[in-house]
Amino acid sequence: MTVLTGYDLPGDDIINYVLGNYTLCCQLCQNYTGCMAYTWGLPTAGSNVNRCFLKYGVPASSANVVLVSAYF
Repeated sequence: MTVLTGYDLPGDDIINYVLGNYTLCCQLCQNYTGCMAYTWGLPTAGSNVNRCFLKYGVPASSANVVLVSAYF
């Protein structure tokens, strides 16, 4: 897994959930069929606080200090 702290992976969303931490987002992606990447909102992420976006692909990353992303 490659972790990108301070980056978004915009697009390719499957579904999103509010989850209490980054680890839960990672576990959800690992157990969700077709999930190849995810983005999770830090406590400073405004409307995306604790929101976990599961991705069916690995979109190009873009800088966003309030997000953490990862891909497998």
